[in-house]
Amino acid sequence: MSTKTSSTAEYSAAKVLAPDDICVSDYVAVLRQTTEIVSFCWSDDARLFPPETPVRVRWIPARVQPPRRVVAVCLPFVLVEDRKGKREQVDLRMTQLARVDPGFAEQVFRSSKAAKKRKKKRR
Repeated sequence: MSTKTSSTAEYSAAKVLAPDDICVSDYVAVLRQTTEIVSFCWSDDARLFPPETPVRVRWIPARVQPPRRVVAVCLPFVLVEDRKGKREQVDLRMTQLARVDPGFAEQVFRSSKAAKKRKKKRR
């Protein structure tokens, strides 16, 4: 018995970017963010960390943000723009970005526009 499977779906994967790999017009998304907490807030044991030593904590954002387009790069800062044209500065020392496929980014933009149109029609 032979089975044939045909799939027209194409898959792509986001690529983690080093700061010097980021180019203008790339579509990027936030993978991880980092914050620093002073170690005396972390624990009361001064033997583990001296009180003045910062402790870095990395986390994955709880809410997924849509991809953004890179407008300008001046390391370690990147200026990104969302689909509405709102610009935001990203500090790469505290944020890890990934390049997403342009086709995927366009689909996200189109689907969010369509969802807003449906929402307006319901009102």
